[in-house]
Amino acid sequence: QMILQQAAIAKAGDVFIAISHTGQLPELAQGMQMAKEAGATVIAITDPHSPLAAMASIVFACHPDEDTNVFTPMSSRLAQLTLFDALQVALALKMGDAAQVNLQKSKLALSLARKQKPEPSGPSHA
Repeated sequence: QMILQQAAIAKAGDVFIAISHTGQLPELAQGMQMAKEAGATVIAITDPHSPLAAMASIVFACHPDEDTNVFTPMSSRLAQLTLFDALQVALALKMGDAAQVNLQKSKLALSLARKQKPEPSGPSHA
């Protein structure tokens, strides 16, 4: 449902990246279609023959052979994350110094959040 909420407020200039092994999830394809109709660019990392790929602006074909009934599909997850990382690096290179500033701000926010978390207590011996 969050996919549909985000797609409902999409506008020209926005970019959505949808990652799906099968590309068959109806809500994902519907949301990405809504975003595209609103003028957003939709990048799909998915099976090139899927409904998601059919409506995407840009498709990175990613369909490693894998049993999707397995609880943790590892090879497809690694392939998708590799493509996603490559997109992030390409964007950072394109953005130049602004990307470095954003990365520093993100790291600082995470660092501050970690400092505010209470330390987990050890096992209870009650």
